[in-house]
Amino acid sequence: MQIMCPNCLSQDLRTSRFRVGDLARILILQLPVRCRNCQQRGYAFLHQALRLQARKGRRRNHSGR
Repeated sequence: MQIMCPNCLSQDLRTSRFRVGDLARILILQLPVRCRNCQQRGYAFLHQALRLQARKGRRRNHSGR
């Protein structure tokens, strides 16, 4: 199941940097994510965020960077 941005419904998300206020969410296995289209910040469960990280690696290798 793909996660979507609640603001623009895009599926183009990436993991976001951690903030001090994220600690409570991290304890319940949610990681911060950010939409690449509208820059809205939200949270995804750990298994969903790890899939985003895997896609990021494939995207980087595919583009040759």
